[in-house]
Amino acid sequence: IVKSRVFYRVLPRILINTMICAAIVFAYHFHPGVGINVQGFTHVVTGSFLALLVAFRINTGYRRFWEARAEWASAKEKCSSLARLVTTAFGDHKREVREILRLLQAYPYALKQHLRGQQSMSELSKILSSAQVADLRETGNMPFNICLKLSFLISFLLEGDVRSAYVWCEAERHVSALMNHASATEIIASTPVPVCYSRHTSRFLSIWTLTLPLTLIATMGPSGALVAHPLICWALIGSEEVGHIIEEPFGSQVGGVLSFTKDRRTTSESLPLLKFCKQIQGDIQQIEEKWITAHKSRLGSVGSPDFANA
Repeated sequence: IVKSRVFYRVLPRILINTMICAAIVFAYHFHPGVGINVQGFTHVVTGSFLALLVAFRINTGYRRFWEARAEWASAKEKCSSLARLVTTAFGDHKREVREILRLLQAYPYALKQHLRGQQSMSELSKILSSAQVADLRETGNMPFNICLKLSFLISFLLEGDVRSAYVWCEAERHVSALMNHASATEIIASTPVPVCYSRHTSRFLSIWTLTLPLTLIATMGPSGALVAHPLICWALIGSEEVGHIIEEPFGSQVGGVLSFTKDRRTTSESLPLLKFCKQIQGDIQQIEEKWITAHKSRLGSVGSPDFANA
């Protein structure tokens, strides 16, 4: 439990509640006639409403998390499918195929940064040319810019025969799907759970846990209250924090700064976006290697300078 990401984030609130509980127990121990103990009917009734609020918060956050994961899974499938299509359908156009494969590798990194509100060129400069990186630096929406470049690259197919036009239609459908995935994930990132609902639940929970020792003393005694109260706070506050974490699958801002660290306890992201990016890049690189091997074998010119330098 101590190494848990949720426990690490809720620990300050648990400590505050525990200190207040200890203060109430201390006051009851030295002044038993003050009448601190209160019947627990109020907490039983309000606890039912609190449970509904917390459960709804978690359910809403999980739905957002799953939608984000599904969009990234579909984007991964479209990138690999488009890479396979261009290498098999018009693999003889080596320059265009190379450019398309590079842009498809850069797409997930550009989408990741766009969803996090970042614009770092260090990842993209390892994939794209300096001119393409400079062009992306000037744009405000890097995923859409990459999709636009993909549409320009496949437009030469419109000048061919009916077969080429069909291939263009299928490739353009994949590019449109990538744009739709970028739009859908952008909506998830920019539309959080209503602030009024979040604040009301947090305040309700804080008041409920802070006054809980008054009823626990009446039913369990001072020692029992001092042991049970931190555990109850961990369960309830931790459940609420789970909703906070998963409702921001791409990362949340703390003080206007996005937090992404190697320590899983302090990072603010739920989905491993960098891992997804590397998986997509690896799949496309594998398709590219198969395409190069197939063409070298078909042309009977292993190590052909013309192909290698295309």
